[in-house]
Amino acid sequence: MAIRNQWIWIVLAIVVMVGGALAWRQWQGGNRGEISTAVATENLPMDVRSDDNILGKSDAPVTIIEYASLSCPHCAKFHTQTLPELKKQYIDTGKVRLVYRDYPLEKYALAAAAVAHCAPADRYFPMIDLFFENQGQWAHDADPRAAITRLAAVAGMDNAAVDACLADQPKIDKILAGVQEAQAKYGVNSTPTFIINGYKLTGAQPIEQFSQIIQSVSPKS
Repeated sequence: MAIRNQWIWIVLAIVVMVGGALAWRQWQGGNRGEISTAVATENLPMDVRSDDNILGKSDAPVTIIEYASLSCPHCAKFHTQTLPELKKQYIDTGKVRLVYRDYPLEKYALAAAAVAHCAPADRYFPMIDLFFENQGQWAHDADPRAAITRLAAVAGMDNAAVDACLADQPKIDKILAGVQEAQAKYGVNSTPTFIINGYKLTGAQPIEQFSQIIQSVSPKS
């Protein structure tokens, strides 16, 4: 089992080498006030699975697939600053549904993602919000795992439940498989990345950028 775990972290390290370097450049660009956009010209597949975590109505005409890392500052910016307005204008009004998928850039983001999946289904998105809202504390804590465990208590998970969750190898494997799928299917190499009805958008964009794409892909009445 120890050898298996070691190989899993090696796989994750390779993922981080590819995605993390670009994410770091994106973060530096964000500090200079630059906006990173990459809108694909081709139609990308919009596969939504039965086990996806979704905000919004199932019959919404526009689907946004988000790939995010819980320790990524740009992802936290999107979730705390842009997503509330996106929900107000588009998700809560039935125009858009948001599919959230994990793309952990380091091992504690992977641990936090696993814990969120172990929480009761109705607390999944509240846990995601909690991790993003408190990212500055847990991600930079001297013991991030202990900090994650403390936040998990909000969802009713005690230390034993968190330990059992992080020892759930199939769950960890599934998250890592999702990272590989994102790279192969959409060319994801930084977070956050959004696939909007076949168009690809990267970076913590303002609501205006999302509105422009949503309006362009929405069915014309």
